[in-house]
Amino acid sequence: RYLWVHRRKDTMKLALESYRLAIEKDPSYALAHAGLCWIYTIMGLYGAIPPSTARAEAEAAGVRALSLETDHRFADVQISAWALGFFFEWDWRAALQAISRAIEIEPDHVLARVFKGVLLGSSGSSDVAAAEFAKARELDPLSAYVVSCAGMASLMGGQANRAIAEFHEALELDRENVQALSSLGMAHARERDFGEAVSWFERTVDVTANMPIWQAGLGWALAEMGRAEEARAVLAGLLERAESEYVSPLYISWVHSGLGETENAFEWVTKALEEKNPYLTFWRMPVFDGLRADPRFDDLLRQAGLR
Repeated sequence: RYLWVHRRKDTMKLALESYRLAIEKDPSYALAHAGLCWIYTIMGLYGAIPPSTARAEAEAAGVRALSLETDHRFADVQISAWALGFFFEWDWRAALQAISRAIEIEPDHVLARVFKGVLLGSSGSSDVAAAEFAKARELDPLSAYVVSCAGMASLMGGQANRAIAEFHEALELDRENVQALSSLGMAHARERDFGEAVSWFERTVDVTANMPIWQAGLGWALAEMGRAEEARAVLAGLLERAESEYVSPLYISWVHSGLGETENAFEWVTKALEEKNPYLTFWRMPVFDGLRADPRFDDLLRQAGLR
């Protein structure tokens, strides 16, 4: 769990290996199968593997965890159902039911509170989400992950200044918190402070060893700043990488959007919707601002069941 919170390819791989080793030692250990569900979800969310692979593996692990934990003692297992409903099925009602059930089972489960806050924040209910994050922070006051998730909810709720303060607080607890670093790039871009945005994305790219999702974030910020030539170089690099590894079409759409190339952006985001990219659950994040300005994006979200 410590490893997957860090959102880097190397730590995600180590988390995956750890859960697999636990299952080898005890194939009936429901919590290890639940962990496997989470890490595959995270890997799909941040583009380490294609969404189709992430969904298939996460679903298999989540279903296995639920089948093993028949007496409903562990919130972690119910969180598996939340992850599947929220990120892959885009059924937020089912996801809310699952995470609420997790909290009923273990009211002091920090991640259950965090994930309920993430769900509420993603739906635009940032004030309600704040109450869940306040409880999570009370339970685990030194968790950079909790604080950075709270910042994401604030940012999606249109409270960029509050989010920036929360991300900096997260970095005081963990100076390489990927979620805080990347989200500071987005928050400053929403505030039209593109110099700061580029700086934070550059740092994120460095910390994550050039993960495509954050290269795309950098390209988007450069484009928004007017540094089109540099943005196009990032775009060319992403397209070249896509020839030998998975690079989500969502990332390509962000850079085109920042460049003002709306038709190209919609072509690529439509492909991302077709592959059910789980990051689309965060469509209120600033990297989608250029697309959201076009009514076609709202239509696409409604057709996909994300609105």
